[in-house]
Amino acid sequence: TLHLKRFLYDWNLGRRLKVNDPQTIPLTLDMAAYTKSDAVQTPSAASQPLYDLFSIFIHSGTAMGGHYHCYARHPASLQTCVADPFGHWYDFNDAVVSPVSETELKRMLGTAAAEARGDHGADPDPKSVSVGCDPSGTQGIKSSLSSGSSANAYMLMYRRRGLPVPPADALQMPESQRVVIEEDNARYGALRRLKQIQDCIVELRVYSQDGLQCTLPLLKTTSLLAAVE
Repeated sequence: TLHLKRFLYDWNLGRRLKVNDPQTIPLTLDMAAYTKSDAVQTPSAASQPLYDLFSIFIHSGTAMGGHYHCYARHPASLQTCVADPFGHWYDFNDAVVSPVSETELKRMLGTAAAEARGDHGADPDPKSVSVGCDPSGTQGIKSSLSSGSSANAYMLMYRRRGLPVPPADALQMPESQRVVIEEDNARYGALRRLKQIQDCIVELRVYSQDGLQCTLPLLKTTSLLAAVE
């Protein structure tokens, strides 16, 4: 996991600031320069220190507040990374999970602006900003999010290439966590049903000449004539 330091405190201004500077986000990290040479020389792909991007935490807003959501792809789809670098991405945004189109992903990662300009940004070497998962780990993508944009990558998660992906049924949730989630979902469901009922009801207040009053809950579809009867 890589954490991009998007927040700082400006002592001159006396307030927190968010750093919206563009960043180069590689689809593949080659960690050969940071590992032992005897491990790197092994020809096996599983032994190479290559890591593929599979999740992007996004922050939209300022240093004073904002919203978090996440672009992610299942680790199993990393096997098709070279042929389909933009496939199988999803946006996990609160309770809504939706597919991320290639256009949306390119916008977040900056390739859309580069294609519109017909160049690869300010990098002198086009390979350093081209799109795709290069087995050598040298290719990446240039973020075009300017300082005026408040939606940008906050954390990046990579997975070691070649590691086996456990089947979905093997990823069991701890029983204690499952109970908490089910109880929370039950409370949420009850509150939602109560809100739906309340949205269908209107209160009619009736006053008598001697000062008595009462409140009658009625369906919004009830006519006034039927209510007074």
